[in-house]
Amino acid sequence: MENSIKVADYSLSFSSALTVVFVVLKLAGVVGWNWWWTLSPILASASVGILTLWVMISHYFYCVYFLRKSKTYQHPFGPPPEPQKK
Repeated sequence: MENSIKVADYSLSFSSALTVVFVVLKLAGVVGWNWWWTLSPILASASVGILTLWVMISHYFYCVYFLRKSKTYQHPFGPPPEPQKK
């Protein structure tokens, strides 16, 4: 049996690392920012994620409700197959 060592891969994103730096600077008294500015990297990345999700959901509903009701809409894979008769 092989001896294997499991290594956990922990990494921080840029916004998380920047937030940690801002919080350390705030708690050390180096900067006198408001907490909103201190936590702004996380808030910005969360806002981008929520905006992306909103655009994807809006696009889905646009395709489902408006394009399918259009008389010129054609499904990209062609018409649905005919039901099989027994």
